[in-house]
Amino acid sequence: MKNITIDEKFNKPELYNIAKFPILNGTDILLMSLSSIICLESDGSYSKIVTNDNYLSIYTSKSLKYYEKLLPSHSFIRLHNKFIVNIHYIKYIRRGSHWKVELINKTILNVSDEKKEFLLKILGLKYERCDDNNEL
Repeated sequence: MKNITIDEKFNKPELYNIAKFPILNGTDILLMSLSSIICLESDGSYSKIVTNDNYLSIYTSKSLKYYEKLLPSHSFIRLHNKFIVNIHYIKYIRRGSHWKVELINKTILNVSDEKKEFLLKILGLKYERCDDNNEL
């Protein structure tokens, strides 16, 4: 049997709503709409993909690093070493000593310090530092 790989050409903004994202799992290939993926969570060398289909979770034998390279960067962001999130499903950004995002399914995820600025940028936001507070 020939090995199937994913062509990176679908990693374009204009294909977001129509693209079927191939999830390789053993000998099966699940074709999922990008817009139905809420987030991906690392589970060692495996990944859990949470969908908006009754918040169904799909486990795959691929790592987050693998999916991070394939998912379109205009819609998906790696918030933390453990999570990639579809920005369309972010409901709140909870700022404090440690930032968190709340998704529409009420899941709360940590945002690493290194990803704070990028998160704001991808959402079209910016911040200004205050004289009395050097945090984002």
